[in-house]
Amino acid sequence: MLREGMRGVAEHKFTVNGIESEEFVRFVNGKTLTILQSGCEKIRQEFRFELKEKPSQDDAAFWTDQAILNLAALAVLDPQLMPLSNWVMMIRAQKDDIRLAETKALEGGFYTKIDRITSNDRVYLIITLSNYPS
Repeated sequence: MLREGMRGVAEHKFTVNGIESEEFVRFVNGKTLTILQSGCEKIRQEFRFELKEKPSQDDAAFWTDQAILNLAALAVLDPQLMPLSNWVMMIRAQKDDIRLAETKALEGGFYTKIDRITSNDRVYLIITLSNYPS
């Protein structure tokens, strides 16, 4: 999805194993993103954004807002990423009904799941986008 030399990207690594791939990106602002992708007909993309600070909130609305902000920031990096704007709009439309770690059906047969991993030294926002319920 991303590539070396893309605006805002400081480091990029991409590996493929069959129908699965892993993409690691370090942005010029120091944030990191790992994208796990799988499938051909049933497509699943998992975005793992590492957050710099542990948030003071831990409710679904906060994490959904973070998902919207981070996907929107990706969408404007390059014209090929603009389809992420559609995901932003679909997630925003269902924002009040999204629960952490639960798959949510969106319009058009698409699905999302928003979750987080927190530990003492790291916090990850996890956004799963797919065309099937996972």
